[in-house]
Amino acid sequence: MMVSLRAALVVVLLSSATPLSAATADETFKALYTREWNWRKAIDGETPGAGGGRIRLARADLASQIEREKMWTQVLADLKAIDPATLSVDAAEDYAVYKQQVETLLANQTFREFEKPIYGDNSFWGNMSTMGRRNLTSEQDARDYIALLNDLPRFFAENVTNMRAGLKRGFTPPAITLEAHEAPLVAVANAKRAEDTGFWKPFVALP
Repeated sequence: MMVSLRAALVVVLLSSATPLSAATADETFKALYTREWNWRKAIDGETPGAGGGRIRLARADLASQIEREKMWTQVLADLKAIDPATLSVDAAEDYAVYKQQVETLLANQTFREFEKPIYGDNSFWGNMSTMGRRNLTSEQDARDYIALLNDLPRFFAENVTNMRAGLKRGFTPPAITLEAHEAPLVAVANAKRAEDTGFWKPFVALP
């Protein structure tokens, strides 16, 4: 009777140990990716302003690039310290996807892909036109949008510096792939008034 009781107790303890371990591992993993994601949003300028809208563009200067490399190096090390076998099924799937993403982001920093912020049909200014679709419904919305516009010179200067560094080492796309890339920039540069640019459109519907 005593042996049976002990055996039953062992079974109960063993059966309860796995869920607890998985829960702990899941929490560790969640804390890791949550911390990294919040940091990533901040350095990429996705932290909203007082009105809820974006007020900054991504940081592209060398110091920020070094910060990215250090962060993702540490995150990858922290990920490797987590045994996927101790995670729940869903968390283990997320872990595999997230780990590959971090490895790719780190590789981009290691090989200094940021020194070629223009390629194929994409460029660092490629999404600037979407700024003109912003919906402004209050004074604070307008102030946040103006703050974002004021950040454009800094954003362009940092990316141009990166491109020049890339050019010095021959790291640039083939010239033929760059044809017509500058068209959106030329349209803005040649505009006679702010009202003639797409950036002005959000102000038109402002109450």
